[in-house]
Amino acid sequence: MADEALFAKLIVSDTGPLITLAAADSLDYRLYPGIPVCVPDAALYEATVRSDALGAQSIADWVQKHTERACCIRDGRYRVLRGALILTVEDRARMIPMTTRDFLLGLEEAHRINSADEVYRNTEDAGRFDSRRRVLLEQHEQARAAVERMMRGGTAT
Repeated sequence: MADEALFAKLIVSDTGPLITLAAADSLDYRLYPGIPVCVPDAALYEATVRSDALGAQSIADWVQKHTERACCIRDGRYRVLRGALILTVEDRARMIPMTTRDFLLGLEEAHRINSADEVYRNTEDAGRFDSRRRVLLEQHEQARAAVERMMRGGTAT
C-alpha cells in the first residue's frame, strides 16, 4: 500500500463532527487533507434544519461555499457509525472509522493545525462539549498508515 496512490474521501457520517468544528469556527479543517468531503443528506439536514441551532448556519454556508470539495450524498449506509468520520480508501474498498478527536490529532501530528486541544477549547467556549474518544488506534496498522498519509495531504510515500 505504501507504493500506491491513495484515493480516498472523508465521509462525515453524523452531525457531531460537523457541529463540533462549526462551534470552533474550524470547519475548513475538513478540507486540509485535500480529499473530497461527503456528508449524507440526512446528517446535513439534521445539522441545519434549525437555523438557530449551534453551528447550523455555519455548516450550511460552508457546504455552499465549498461545493467543489464538499458534497451531499443521498445514501444512508454511511450513518452506521454515529458520531464518527469514515475515511473510504477507494483503492482498497474499505472504510476506516475515526472520531473527530482522531481526525484533529492526525492533523496536529501532520503539522496541519497547531493544536487539537485548542479546537476543543474553542468548541467548549461556544457551549458544545464533544467526546474525546478515539477509535483509530484500534484499527489495523495499514489503516492507520492510510489515515496518516491522508492527513499529510493524501499522497503516497
